[in-house]
Amino acid sequence: MINKQNLFIFLSFFITSQTLLAENVKYYPHTFMWGAAFSAHQADGAFGGGENGDWYEFEHSLINGVSPIQHGNTADRATDHWHRYSEDYEWAQKLGLNSLRTSLAWEKIEPSFGVFSEDVIQHYRGQFQNMIARGIKPMIALHHFTHPKWFHEKGGWLNPESPKWFLEYASFVVKHLGDLCDLWITFNEPMILVVMGYLKAEIPPLMKSIDASYEASFNMARAHRMVAYHIHQVQGDSPNGRGSDGTLRGVSFVNSLQIYDPLNPNNPNDVRAAKWVTKINNWDFLRGVETGILKFDLLPELMLGKSFERAMPQEDLPPWAQKGPFMDWIGVNYYNRWFIKYNFFNLLKVEWLVPDGIKGDNGYALYPEGLEQVLRQTHTEFPKYPLIVSENGLADGEDSRRPDFIKNHLLFLDKALFGNAQNLPLDILGYYHWSLMDNFEWLHGYLYRFGLLEIQYDNDLKRVPRPSYFVYLKEIQKRKE
Repeated sequence: MINKQNLFIFLSFFITSQTLLAENVKYYPHTFMWGAAFSAHQADGAFGGGENGDWYEFEHSLINGVSPIQHGNTADRATDHWHRYSEDYEWAQKLGLNSLRTSLAWEKIEPSFGVFSEDVIQHYRGQFQNMIARGIKPMIALHHFTHPKWFHEKGGWLNPESPKWFLEYASFVVKHLGDLCDLWITFNEPMILVVMGYLKAEIPPLMKSIDASYEASFNMARAHRMVAYHIHQVQGDSPNGRGSDGTLRGVSFVNSLQIYDPLNPNNPNDVRAAKWVTKINNWDFLRGVETGILKFDLLPELMLGKSFERAMPQEDLPPWAQKGPFMDWIGVNYYNRWFIKYNFFNLLKVEWLVPDGIKGDNGYALYPEGLEQVLRQTHTEFPKYPLIVSENGLADGEDSRRPDFIKNHLLFLDKALFGNAQNLPLDILGYYHWSLMDNFEWLHGYLYRFGLLEIQYDNDLKRVPRPSYFVYLKEIQKRKE
């Protein structure tokens, strides 16, 4: 028989054990990659040969007498990560990160067609050796929006030979850096480059053609498959995106995957438009890489162009490699939510509307629950691949919203990773916050600040940790055993 005192002790022990159990559930695997991200052009500056790149030329040009970059900014100096990488890696080490995602500047490594710079590749070796010495695993992107100028002079991604050129560059890099890195990204957000560079003429190569956008997409998909095959040949396969020690490894590309909800879920046209936008923006390129058949379907009532479907050339790969694998994991760059409204009188028949609520400095609507949603959507579409959150952040110069942004998004990452009674746990191997430090933000120059580290541009590029830096540190610590 249990008396009241014993019952109280029993209940206290039960409640305490359940609380500890709940807390233990929040512990992430010790192999989980806690990281931050940035890119070469946005952080390094033009040092080491940036003048050979398309964006250098673009930033120093005038379009109708006006700089294409806000306030006439250029990335000539950026954050000077080229010279100050050791300082930046020290900040990352203090933050408790065990991985950093960065990129290489193709235009510096191959400044002329077929001519590779030993000095530049040795510089990158020094960077990654410094990173590894601090216990930080590099995730290296071969391409983050920029190209050598010669590449566009030869036709860019419209040239059917372009995948071979990219493979030659990638092969040189893997040969010289493969002993330091087993975690590769071929392309960062390929569909963003295609839409802005080949469809809307907003960034290099400043083309405005739906046919050009299709062709560029097709050749980039080919290039990814060819490079992925080469990396697997050199480094071996990566079952389930893991190495022998269980940590993230292998090759994939990272995607801008956002939430596109119908403005009126009771309006069939809004629902149809939202499904179409989600499919063409989020899934079609991924599906093409996986299957070897790239297919884009436009809404039937669209008159600006035609749909596209084409199989990758068999001669791109040996017969035994035609089925891949071409992705070891899927990278998810998640930032915001859009409401989609069907509008017959709009050129695209679709309007992208920003939801009400808290927004970043760039107007993006913050929607933390969308992180879990987009991860689950990705798993539904591509269930055999592990996932990583390869970018997640916001523009917040005052750092007034970023602390809660980090906390809230990581809560929904918890829900995705551990699951619940309604949803199964997902295989998620890493989270990378964008970004470690403020960067040159492309068309917006230095207007928007995404960094956990503030860069004081008027004070010799001094690095100053923002409050959100310490919030991220605390959030990582409480998820580690």
